[in-house]
Amino acid sequence: MNFYWKTLVQIFKDSNSLVLNTPINKIIINVIDMASGFLKQFEKMNTTTKSIYDLEDFEVLIILKDGTNLTSWEDVEWKEDNYGRCDDTILYISEDLSDFRDLSERYKKLEYLKAFVACGVSDKLRDLSGMFENCESLVDISGLDTWDVSNVENMSCMFKECYKLENINSLASWDVSNVKYMTDMFYRCYRLTDLSPLKDWNVSNLKSMEGMFYLCSHLSDLSPLSGWDVASVETMEGLFYSCPLEDLSPLKDWDVSNAKNMCMMFCDCPDLHDLTPLTDWDLSNAEDIGHMFWGLPFLTDLSPLKDWDVSNVKKWIASSTAAPA
Repeated sequence: MNFYWKTLVQIFKDSNSLVLNTPINKIIINVIDMASGFLKQFEKMNTTTKSIYDLEDFEVLIILKDGTNLTSWEDVEWKEDNYGRCDDTILYISEDLSDFRDLSERYKKLEYLKAFVACGVSDKLRDLSGMFENCESLVDISGLDTWDVSNVENMSCMFKECYKLENINSLASWDVSNVKYMTDMFYRCYRLTDLSPLKDWNVSNLKSMEGMFYLCSHLSDLSPLSGWDVASVETMEGLFYSCPLEDLSPLKDWDVSNAKNMCMMFCDCPDLHDLTPLTDWDLSNAEDIGHMFWGLPFLTDLSPLKDWDVSNVKKWIASSTAAPA
C-alpha cells in the first residue's frame, strides 16, 4: 500500500462514517464522490493509473487541457514570458511530495491549474514561498489539510495572484508557529472573503506581513484576525491595501509595538472612516507610516491618533482628506 492509499485510509479512520472493513477500492470511490467537481473531472481524465490518489510506479501524473496524460515534468512543453517559465496547458497534477524540503515556486505560473493531489508533505519542509504564485485558475486546495507545515519558515507569495481562490478551509489546521515570512501570501486573491479558517493560527514568530492581503478586493471582515499575536511583526506595509474594510475594531488589541514599516497599510480602503479602534496602538518603533490612510474619501477625522508616539517616524502619515494629527 503506497503513501497515498495509507493517507486515505488514515483519513477515513479519523472519520465517524468509516466502516473499518470497507474494501480499499470502495474507500477510494467514496473519497472521489466527496471531492470537488474538479477532482472528479481529474479522475475522469486520468487514463494512466487506477486512481489519481495512487500513482503506482510513477512520481507524478500531469493532465493537460487536451486530455493528454504525462508522467514526467520533462515532458511538459514550457513557455517563457518576461518573468520566466510558464504554462497554460496543465489542468491537474497528482504528485507525492514526501521527499521535499523546499517547494518554493513548485507550481508557479501554471495558469490553468484548477486542482491537485499533493500528499506526503512532512515536517522536513522549510519553504513554501511562491508555490502556487500566478495559478490564476486554482480553485480546489482541499488536500492541504493533511500537510505538516510545522517547520516551514517562509510562505511568502504562496497564493499570490490566485484570482479564483475562495475557499481556504483546508488551512485551518496548519501549524504556522515557525513561519517568519507571509509577505504577499494572499496578494490579489480577489475572491477571498472568509478568513475564519485562519482564526487560530499562531503567528507569534512572524516578521513580515507586507502585502499579505493586498488587493483582496472582496475582503471586508477582519474579525477572525482579532486574536492574532503580531508582536514580532516588523513590516505591515500594504497589509490591507485596497480592501473594502469598514470596521477596524478586530485590530484594536493588536500589539504593533515592533512594527517599523506601516506604509500604505490601509491605503485605498474606500469605505474606512473610523480610526477609533487604533487609538491605543503603540507606534514607538514605527519609522514609515507614509500614505497609511491615503485614498479614504470618508475619513475626515484623525484625532483618534493624536496620542500616537511617532517620535521615530521618518516618513509621515498622509490622508487624501484629512491633515495629520
